Amino acid sequence: MKVDFTEKYFFKNYDCEAYLTDFRNFDINQDNVYLHEEIQTEIPLNSNINEFEPIIVMPSFEEFENKKSNGADFKFIYLLDGHHRWNFAQTTHQIHKLKCIIVNPNEVNVFSYIFELKVQTELFKKILEKNKFKISEKTFNTIRFNNKYFSSPLFKSKLDLYKFKKIIQESELIKPATTSKIDSKKIISFAPIEKKEIMSLKYLLPPKSTWITPRI
Repeated sequence: MKVDFTEKYFFKNYDCEAYLTDFRNFDINQDNVYLHEEIQTEIPLNSNINEFEPIIVMPSFEEFENKKSNGADFKFIYLLDGHHRWNFAQTTHQIHKLKCIIVNPNEVNVFSYIFELKVQTELFKKILEKNKFKISEKTFNTIRFNNKYFSSPLFKSKLDLYKFKKIIQESELIKPATTSKIDSKKIISFAPIEKKEIMSLKYLLPPKSTWITPRI
């Protein structure tokens, strides 16, 4: 997608290199936008896309480094925030109307979304034990629960771990946290996905798997 860098964008709470543009030059036959999360609900079809906030995207590291001062032609674009808006634009054939903020991929940070346990603590401990989770001193490929880290030989990669997250999320054992006032023993989090892992995903992560900055 051909973009220009004539309009810089300044986030309120983040200091990073960013540019405001749109998808008017998006070619559905040549350009690729890669998503990383499923969505739970859809935006009503009678919504006005012109009232949407810009979605946030990043190009590949290589394409961003090779950009010119006046513009670039990005073939690989990774969606960071705005999956529902993107789905709406696709469904209603209005991608060209979407505004977007392109950010420097080197200044993107990926965190784990915080979840809350919906079942009794003892029951969840049994589920972890059944899946061979044990307390771990490492934090790379783990679940944080009850202020401890747990890992399992059944889930050797982070992507495997997120498949387990998808199972317990769809089984309604956990739910996205909507408040900071949660008993610490009820807080669940998963080791965050790395930026390079987002760029190589072969499937969509379950909803609310990441908290990515910068964000509007």
